[in-house]
Amino acid sequence: LCFYAKGWALELSYPTVTTPAANTISTAFTKQMEICATGGSFPAKPAGESRVDGYGDSSVRVRIGNDTNHITATLVHGSPYTYLQFANCSPVINFPVTYTVEAVDTNVSFILVRVSTGFISHFALFAPSGTTWNTSNSIQIVPSLPPGSGFVSVAVLTSRDTSYSASELSLLRDHAFAFVTNTVVNFSLQRTNSMVVATYTQQTKAMQGSETETL
Repeated sequence: LCFYAKGWALELSYPTVTTPAANTISTAFTKQMEICATGGSFPAKPAGESRVDGYGDSSVRVRIGNDTNHITATLVHGSPYTYLQFANCSPVINFPVTYTVEAVDTNVSFILVRVSTGFISHFALFAPSGTTWNTSNSIQIVPSLPPGSGFVSVAVLTSRDTSYSASELSLLRDHAFAFVTNTVVNFSLQRTNSMVVATYTQQTKAMQGSETETL
C-alpha cells in the first residue's frame, strides 16, 4: 500500500511496480481511494492539516483534520491494513472511479469493493458490528457507525484481476480489528557467526472481539 496524507483526506493506492531501467524499481502513485470525514468542524478540501502524530520502528501515525475533528491513521510498513480512528467526525470513503461491490457481510460489518484505475485492486473495509453501508453514490461509500465507536480498518487483497480469493478475505476479516498501536525492532549480535538478528514486534489493541494477532 502507498499513502498520500492531505489536510482533509488520506489517499490510498495499491500500485503496480514497473522496472523502467536495469536495477531500478519504481511505481507511480495513482489514487484509488480517499478516506475523509464529515461532522463538526472537520475541514473541507483544501483546508486542514496532516501531521505526524507518532511513530514506531516500522510504522507511523498520521493525524488529518484539525485539533478537534480529525482522523488518526496508523500506517504499518508491509501490512495489508490501514487502521483509522475518527474523533468527533464520521467516515466518508471516496473513489476516483465507479466501484463495484463484490461482497457485504452485515454480521461482521464489512464491504468488499473492486476499483479499476488502469489496474484492478480489491479493498475490504471493516467497521464495528452494527455498521450500515450507504452505497447509493457510485463513487462514494458512507459507513454509518454505531454510537460510541469510531474506527474502521481497510485491507487490500493481492488479486489483480476481477476475481478474488475468498480464503484471503476470510483471513483478513479474522484479523481486521487487531489494531497496531506500535512497532518495535530489537537487534542482537551473534558473536559466534558475526550475524545481527532483527526481531520485529507489533503491539496491538483489539478494537472488537478478542483477536490481537495481526498479519
